[in-house]
Amino acid sequence: FSHRFGQCFAAMALEDEVNEVDRVNKDDTVQSTPRVTKTKSPFSLRMCGGSDTESLPPATPRAESRAEWGEEEDSKESEESTAEGTLPASPQQPPDSPEKGTKDFAAPQLDTELAEPPAIKQAKGDTASPNKAKTPKTPKKEGDGSTEEQAKPAAEYVEYKETTSRAQSTHWQVPSLKYLHIKLLEGVCPAMDITGTSDPFVVVDTGVHKWKSKTIEETLMPIWDEDAIVGVVDPSDVKDGAAIPKCMQQDYVQIECWDADLAQDDIIATVRIPFKDIPGYDEPIPEADVTAVWYTLEVEDTLVDAFMDSGLGKLMTSIIAPAPEPTSAKVKQKNKKALDKERVHDLQGQGDLSARGEGSCRLKFAMWFDHEYYPNLPSSPIAQLQVGMENCHLMRRPGKAQRRPMMVINYGKHWVRVATDENSHALYDNTFTFAVHEPSEILTVAVFDDRSDMLIPHGPLFMGKFRVRTSTLGTNKKVTSKQPIYKLVGGKPRLHGKVTLSLTLESAGHVPIVAAMFAPPLKDHRYWNPIPADQERKIDLLYRKAERAFLLEQRGAMGLDEDMVDPILDDKKTAFKMSTFMANIQRVVEALGPLGQAASHFDDLCEWKDWKYSLKVNICVSLSIWFAAYLPHIFVLMLLRAFLTGYFVPGGPGSKVSPMDAGLYGGVDKEASAKEFAMELEAEGVQTDKGNSDSDDKQDEQAKSLIEEYNAMMGLLSTIQDGLGMGAGMLERLACFHTWAEPRISGIITIIFVAVLCLLNQLPIRPILIGVALFVLRHPKLRDPIPPPPVNMIFRLPSRADRML
Repeated sequence: FSHRFGQCFAAMALEDEVNEVDRVNKDDTVQSTPRVTKTKSPFSLRMCGGSDTESLPPATPRAESRAEWGEEEDSKESEESTAEGTLPASPQQPPDSPEKGTKDFAAPQLDTELAEPPAIKQAKGDTASPNKAKTPKTPKKEGDGSTEEQAKPAAEYVEYKETTSRAQSTHWQVPSLKYLHIKLLEGVCPAMDITGTSDPFVVVDTGVHKWKSKTIEETLMPIWDEDAIVGVVDPSDVKDGAAIPKCMQQDYVQIECWDADLAQDDIIATVRIPFKDIPGYDEPIPEADVTAVWYTLEVEDTLVDAFMDSGLGKLMTSIIAPAPEPTSAKVKQKNKKALDKERVHDLQGQGDLSARGEGSCRLKFAMWFDHEYYPNLPSSPIAQLQVGMENCHLMRRPGKAQRRPMMVINYGKHWVRVATDENSHALYDNTFTFAVHEPSEILTVAVFDDRSDMLIPHGPLFMGKFRVRTSTLGTNKKVTSKQPIYKLVGGKPRLHGKVTLSLTLESAGHVPIVAAMFAPPLKDHRYWNPIPADQERKIDLLYRKAERAFLLEQRGAMGLDEDMVDPILDDKKTAFKMSTFMANIQRVVEALGPLGQAASHFDDLCEWKDWKYSLKVNICVSLSIWFAAYLPHIFVLMLLRAFLTGYFVPGGPGSKVSPMDAGLYGGVDKEASAKEFAMELEAEGVQTDKGNSDSDDKQDEQAKSLIEEYNAMMGLLSTIQDGLGMGAGMLERLACFHTWAEPRISGIITIIFVAVLCLLNQLPIRPILIGVALFVLRHPKLRDPIPPPPVNMIFRLPSRADRML
């Protein structure tokens, strides 16, 4: 106490000296020389109760966040807030009091040097001229819990980067899907049946995807003429030393020729071609430059060959005379449906057809990596997304134990696991930077409770997640938002905590983002030559399985497991869920709500419930019919008014991040604590009382017999669910224009409306409308399969589906 008291008096003496210098400056007659500014010791203010807080040393972000969230909670208040489904309120600590559980500020050394006048510093070159204008700071805008700051665009975009002073997070990048184009023409194969012929078919295996050709019966010179697209994941694309699952370890394509039999198919021959030796592996190659080549396959030894080479086999062959092989003309006639009339086939190898099992197997096909089927993405990033994690607050475990927050971030092909924090009030200073190639990409942040510290370690418990579409962010605006963490418990949303983060979409300008919004998602060649629907669905399904296998292979202390991956990949599934089905119905009802309101409003007008309002409407309708030439002006003015109303919202466009939509599920469940406690105990392996669950063999047999009917019913319900979601999503995207959910597109449309309003009297309205009608009703031969730019833009707009639980 005496030591601090002495330091306090020393600080007071220093302040007296500073005040004396201040008095001398006031008496100085030279006005060009600015006065000496006094400085107060931070220690003196802290110890003596000074009110000038500008001289206090800035608190670290960790101290500020701890004060914001509050480490100590009242147990009674926490129980009441838990029952109501809200976060427990934390008492705010006074700014001068040290945080409980943290070290106090160290007493800084007293600065005995007085501040030099700016004129002297300018002469020394320390500071700029006092008359030089200062750069104004961009004010922050408040709106729905989000703050906005103006950010500078990045000079150069990076694919991925993390900036932090804490433990580095773990990052993985899922390999991209490549498309292998195969044109299987014809082949020559040895006889595999007793009749002296074969029933050949070809199997192409890339490790991730298998494709099977049709079977050509009773021939030794099959002609397929098939065209197929096969999915490929190259293991050389795996970066950062990530583990490679078994399905991705194959760096070659294996082509097998099989003989179809009733009992069991027999393999004839195989060949392996490395991915690097296939044309188009590194750079795109035109289809015209790809030629079909004859490949010799390595014949496999089979038990049938060994038997037929034995004495008994030769005896049976002599008794059963083989059927004469038809001539090549007859073979062509038999397979005339598969022939390409514009190409003359080069059948070879007739000399190898003399004896069974002794001929070679050859296939003629063309194979290359077709870049025309890749997604239509720009070669370089159009922007970069900065995600700054600040803090995470989770509800305590059952029994008031601390949770250990751990987050997993997914953006496109990037997956990041953030290090586990030991406190329920986790504090971060991690900033992640992702390259933006597709403006409609969705950022997903999932929060888990790391339960590896328990007496009996368990897997992480999913607490909730939130998603943000990139196109909803303003360009070069730093938006800070607190996102609630919801999780469906028994079909009802349950609030588990909050995450505070900042999002910044850095770009050199609006033009690249707007151009990407209007660009088609696929290349033109894929629209003119589309992949068959069933084949495309199979490729997507197999790639999702390969992606999941790749992520589950990344195990370890900072790895991933199925409890972390499945809640995020669950968004890509289309399985039927009753909660999703009901939420889509509510979306449709709310999207069509204005029409219902207008209909009921029209009934009120016709019934003259409010005679003054009905009279005004009648007068307005009469005037609009009398002055029908001005109806377009009125319509455009109404649209422009709606757009301007949406622009002047609190915070401005692009400065708000909407939370997950719990209202679609009936609001936050405030009575789910007991139900959630039972589910969490069950997840930890504790048995709860569920009653008797004795199984009967007859019931199992009946359940197996109903599997097909159940799958058909669920498929139908899933189709209806997706149809409702698609219809509601289209209506919600159209409503995004006047709400400025995508600020760049809404700005362009507003400018178009202003230009149309100015030129409306000069535009020939009737010829324009006739031209639009004729364009919509044009002949199918004049239609282009490539979707127009407005359609591409509309499908990239956000909808409530992005915020569904």
